[in-house]
Amino acid sequence: MENLDELKEKLLSNHKSAYEVMSEEECAESIKFASDYMKFMDAAKTEREAVTTVVEMAEKKGFKSYKLGDSVIKGGKYYYNNRDKSIYLFVVGSENIENGIRVSAAHIDSPRVDLKQCPLYDD
Repeated sequence: MENLDELKEKLLSNHKSAYEVMSEEECAESIKFASDYMKFMDAAKTEREAVTTVVEMAEKKGFKSYKLGDSVIKGGKYYYNNRDKSIYLFVVGSENIENGIRVSAAHIDSPRVDLKQCPLYDD
């Protein structure tokens, strides 16, 4: 019987909900984040709607429209709208590009959230 209990402990999932282990403050922050994200997903059901929504959000954060060939300044915040199908946001750094760049990328071809509540891990 002891071996059965050990086996159960090892093989069966006994994960706690995030709400059971997070503080009240962390729960409130996650709910606010989810609420804001749901608003974005509601406004950005297609890639074109996503571009429009991101342009509005970027302009509120001080980003300016960039056209190919425009000059840029150090610390400048820009976005490039590619035919309302994709958008590129970038901040011009202060160092020479030879010292490297940082790139973050995401795609908006099918905005959605995919969650796996209890992912399976292989040790």
